[in-house]
Amino acid sequence: SAEALAARRREKDPEGVETVYNLAAETPGIAGDVGLGVNTEGLRNLLEEAKEHGVKTIAHLSAIDVYGFRRRAIDESSEPNPEHPYQKAKLEAEKILQAFGSSNPEIKIRVVRAARAVGSHDPTLTLPLLEMIESGEVVLPKGGREKISLSHPKDIAQALHKTATVEPSSAICLVKSFDASMVELAEMIAKSCEKRATIKQEGVFKR
Repeated sequence: SAEALAARRREKDPEGVETVYNLAAETPGIAGDVGLGVNTEGLRNLLEEAKEHGVKTIAHLSAIDVYGFRRRAIDESSEPNPEHPYQKAKLEAEKILQAFGSSNPEIKIRVVRAARAVGSHDPTLTLPLLEMIESGEVVLPKGGREKISLSHPKDIAQALHKTATVEPSSAICLVKSFDASMVELAEMIAKSCEKRATIKQEGVFKR
């Protein structure tokens, strides 16, 4: 409620927090203005609270989704080109942070654009591949041999910490662990699980 928010603002921060890591965001499954509102207005609320409590550094987790629907690997020369509402919301959040940093130069703003994370808790790519590998057949869509940028969650966490504690060359940093095609990723997962599976392309990738 508004009353509870006002009460929190009046309270002195007992922990003396100097750095805030913002990882909160709606997922790509949220469509239209709903996702845009959560990922932008929610960030504005966070920035207001951070300023109120004397936070000195804000490290924000963004995503390579700001580059749009690009299947090839991303590097430092890539330019943002959002197409989906979620992608636009992620880039808009970065603009909000930049504007806030310009108005509040005493607060250090850092943005990490992370490649999509893969691992045991990834329900959109890793787990479906693992399920197909377990069944003995992996069916991938057309373009399964094109390189895409991927990252390990641990590398993202380390990048966020480093960019918040070490002065980087840029306020926006790109983090990725490796570039691989979906075929190569499927082969890596199968090898790590000591499984054998037939890999087919140009099918329908079911999540």
